[in-house]
Amino acid sequence: MSDTVSENTSKKTKRGRKEANVWDHFNKEPVGDGHYSASCSYCTEKWNRGRPEDLKAHLALFCNSISQDIKIEYLEILATENSVKKMKKKIVLEN
Repeated sequence: MSDTVSENTSKKTKRGRKEANVWDHFNKEPVGDGHYSASCSYCTEKWNRGRPEDLKAHLALFCNSISQDIKIEYLEILATENSVKKMKKKIVLEN
């Protein structure tokens, strides 16, 4: 029983939001309070504070060094997220 207790207390749980998959395409450095600076793994673009929405837009619209597959993937992600936001706004306005 004591082994189970010590195992459970030694595991750390990560709090906050789940890390966005877009970070797989960027190098990140902590800048404090759970925020990160970002630099694109494919080109020289850098951000003092990497926001997932800005990073997705970079991959979809501005980075000329990535493969077409990645560019298309992030264009589709942006389109889907945009349509979901419009639907939510419409629902709020109707109520």
